[in-house]
Amino acid sequence: MSKKITFAIIGAGAMGCRFGAQLLEAGFDVTLYDVWKEHIEAIQNHGLIVKRGEEEKVIKIEAYVDPLKDKTYNVLIVFTKAQYTEEALNKYSALISQETYILTLQNGLGNKESIANYVSMDRIIVGTTTYSSDLFKPGVIEVGGSGETLITNLRGTSFVVSKIEEALNKAFLNTRISKNTMIAIWEKLAFNAAINSVTALTGLTTGHVGNHPLGIHLLRKIVEEVAVVARYLDIVIDTESVVNTLLEISAPDKAGNHYPSMAQDIVKKKKTEIEAINGAIIREAEKCKISVPYNQSVYSMIKMIEDNYMPNQTNKFQQKILF
Repeated sequence: MSKKITFAIIGAGAMGCRFGAQLLEAGFDVTLYDVWKEHIEAIQNHGLIVKRGEEEKVIKIEAYVDPLKDKTYNVLIVFTKAQYTEEALNKYSALISQETYILTLQNGLGNKESIANYVSMDRIIVGTTTYSSDLFKPGVIEVGGSGETLITNLRGTSFVVSKIEEALNKAFLNTRISKNTMIAIWEKLAFNAAINSVTALTGLTTGHVGNHPLGIHLLRKIVEEVAVVARYLDIVIDTESVVNTLLEISAPDKAGNHYPSMAQDIVKKKKTEIEAINGAIIREAEKCKISVPYNQSVYSMIKMIEDNYMPNQTNKFQQKILF
């Protein structure tokens, strides 16, 4: 790997743009890639506008819909929705060389298996992040408060992971290496299964959910079910740690004012990641003959909403999120 890492962000949505912008400001070579033409053109023509509270800055960053010719990168960071991982990597496979590592900071299960079709397991790095970001219109993101990013390699050398950790920390993305891959994956799964589904169904921010006793009860029950399934797979996750993280991000200076991606997808009548998150938990639970009623309930309700999207029908909450 070269001395200064080159990064390609695959999936330049809210989180992809945040990571890309902060890495660029830290002095790294960063390019954004996304299939949303209007968004990419806005960044090309006006720069990426990053809002944080009352502050607003314009980041001049390279962004493209199609892969650049004869251009490969040291690290691809994948931020696409889980259901689009295979499609995205197929489109941008020309950016991958024999020396490329791929870091997935996506939600749900199954992403590393899709990535393994493009690079060997020793070049796959999995991670989680509690940072937040919202994309309310093309070329404009609003970033939340502080967070934490955990990364771990599946089989490869820790030297490369350490270099990526160093780069992310230089970009003020508070990163540390996790020693247990499967625990990190399943704790992230439990985190997302809880906060994404409950905010999507209630239309409330993470802060409203995480500061209400009934919201806390629901979050905890969903996490506890995930922990039971994980235990059957010989993966012991720290339930209290996951719940505490959910409560910590509910603070206004963290992600308390944030609408998670599934909530935004419901509002915009897009396909959610429910299959890769709660759906994946249900499928694993069925294999183990375990009942997961809370996960089954939120999964069923989200699927009903998705199957009954109606055009041109919004409420006040939806009008706030839609651009």
